[in-house]
Amino acid sequence: MNRVEDLITSHPDFPKKGVLFKDVLPVFRDPRAYHALIDDLAHRIRAEVPNCCGLVGVESRGFMLACPLALKLDLPFIPVRKPGKLPGEVKQASFEKEYGKDHLEVQVESIQKGGTYVILDDLLATGGTLKAACDLLTECGAKVGCAFLVMEISALSGRKTVEDAGYRVESLIKY
Repeated sequence: MNRVEDLITSHPDFPKKGVLFKDVLPVFRDPRAYHALIDDLAHRIRAEVPNCCGLVGVESRGFMLACPLALKLDLPFIPVRKPGKLPGEVKQASFEKEYGKDHLEVQVESIQKGGTYVILDDLLATGGTLKAACDLLTECGAKVGCAFLVMEISALSGRKTVEDAGYRVESLIKY
């Protein structure tokens, strides 16, 4: 994980002044680091959520984690996307981010009632996005076994937001 952490870059004042953006994309450009990250997450998911029935990726960097993990673990991949991107019946959740309001959707048919899912994303900041993704699964009648994130900005208290709502969170790197 040291290689992964070394590749993450910081961009001050992006996407707006006062925000320090942590960028995981350099990890995906380094095959050895990306492979190590996927292997580490696969090991954690097998050990910590053995009854997992699917991997949920949060748009868009969560897709880059959940898709290869779904193949590696032989599990379904379920995308959680911004509004208007998914056909069929969808559930939607609104949430506040550190720099504005947003919405997420999931296809109802992709979630097995009573099933246990793992959510994947790159970053936990204020917790709004992750909590919305967890709430969507719950509204569809599923359980969230755990949410795994590559990194967490501890000072923004996102973990508290998500855990206070009753969801479990694991992050690999804390800032």
